[in-house]
Amino acid sequence: MRKLALLWLAVCFVGVGLGLAQDSDNKDSVQNKASNNVVALEWVMGIVKSVDIAKKAIEVSYYDFENDKDAVITIYVTNKTEFLGSPSLKDINPGDDVEVSYTYSDDGRPMAEAVITTKFPSKESEKTEKEN
Repeated sequence: MRKLALLWLAVCFVGVGLGLAQDSDNKDSVQNKASNNVVALEWVMGIVKSVDIAKKAIEVSYYDFENDKDAVITIYVTNKTEFLGSPSLKDINPGDDVEVSYTYSDDGRPMAEAVITTKFPSKESEKTEKEN
C-alpha cells in the first residue's frame, strides 16, 4: 500500500511539473484549457482543517508559496475521487496530513481527483506499543 501511495505521489509530481513547465505563470491556463476540453491537474499538500460530509468537502490549510502566506482551500469530492490512506471521506479527520490532486469544475469549484492521507500514530498509541 505504501509503495502504491509513493508511486501515485511520483506520478502527481511529474504531472504537475509538466503542467508548470507548459503554463509558465499563465494565470488563465485553467480557463483556457477548459475551453479546449483539456483539464489542468493541480495539487495541494497540507493539513485537514475540517471535513463536511454533507457537502462532500475537505477544507485544507496549506502554505501558498506563490503569495508567501498561509491559505485555506475547500476541495469537493465526487463518486470518482480516489482515496489512499483512508477508505473514504468519512474516515478523514481534522489534523490529518493530506495531499489532494484536483481539477476545476465548470462552475470553478476545485474537485478532488485523488486524496492521499497520512495518519501518524498518537503519543498514546506509541506508549501502548512500547509497553507491549
